[in-house]
Amino acid sequence: MSHVVLAVAVCAAGAARAAADQLQARPRTTTVRTGSQRALAPSRSDLAVVSVNNGGAKPGGTTTLRGLVADLGPDATASPVTVTVTVPSGASAVGPFFPPSCTANASGSRIVCTFPPGLGSLKTATVQIPVRVHAGVAHGSVLKGGTVTVSSPDDTNTGNNTASYAIRVR
Repeated sequence: MSHVVLAVAVCAAGAARAAADQLQARPRTTTVRTGSQRALAPSRSDLAVVSVNNGGAKPGGTTTLRGLVADLGPDATASPVTVTVTVPSGASAVGPFFPPSCTANASGSRIVCTFPPGLGSLKTATVQIPVRVHAGVAHGSVLKGGTVTVSSPDDTNTGNNTASYAIRVR
């Protein structure tokens, strides 16, 4: 009789393992494109600058420029996304920047940020750029001429890639 109980236990354990194997997720496969294939078959993405804001600043003070870019789809980006921020005359970018991939020119008037491929359809990316208003700027001034531009080789609509902004000097 002990042989029968042992056989039933072994069969039950084997059946449980087989059922557990069937419940495990199957590995996902992905196709990796080489650089030359990516150049031949870019994604169909529509990048746009959807929001730019800052809180203004006093002369000699700092505000943070926040730029929000989006991939309006229908595909995720297959190439890097570049966001370029131009700071209006009378102010300079001072860092640190977000994301850390951002770099400024020597005068702090132009900042370039790069995001890796893979910004999903209907997803956003944010840049945050601290900007200092020059001390000699008069209270009540409005510093105009700032822009935020997004670009990628995959972008199918460049008509929504740039937004302008101003900094109010309090």
